[in-house]
Amino acid sequence: MEQKKYRAAIFDMDGVIVDTEPINYERLHEFLKFNDIYPNLDELVKTVGASSTDTWDTIQRIWDKPLHKGRYERAYEDYFKDRPVDNREIVNPDLNTLLNWLKKEGYQIALASSSSMGEIQKVLEECDLTHYFESILSGDMFEQSKPNPEIYF
Repeated sequence: MEQKKYRAAIFDMDGVIVDTEPINYERLHEFLKFNDIYPNLDELVKTVGASSTDTWDTIQRIWDKPLHKGRYERAYEDYFKDRPVDNREIVNPDLNTLLNWLKKEGYQIALASSSSMGEIQKVLEECDLTHYFESILSGDMFEQSKPNPEIYF
């Protein structure tokens, strides 16, 4: 009996599809300094590539005083409202070529990211990439995000 072969590619978003990690790190650092918080950079770097849950945990440790997540998120959004990130400017320039080739060759394409589902959808829609992905997974959908391998099963 012949075993069926699957052809699949799984992409990460931050640092692969769009180069958001340096921008997100710098924006977080700027926002913290605006709020008179000067974190140890070794602690701040823990947010790079982390899930939204892990990033929130790190921010709470850095903030070092009671912090309400909703108020924090609104304040962060208000601070940057006049300077939104244009994901089309930071999308991998060779991505469409690769995705088109994978589709043509019959690969199933998935996205497994530590980012929140809202952020994933925003990036994919802004960059007109949603139609390439048959499966989209957020680290928030799992008890533990990457590097835990559960997101890949």
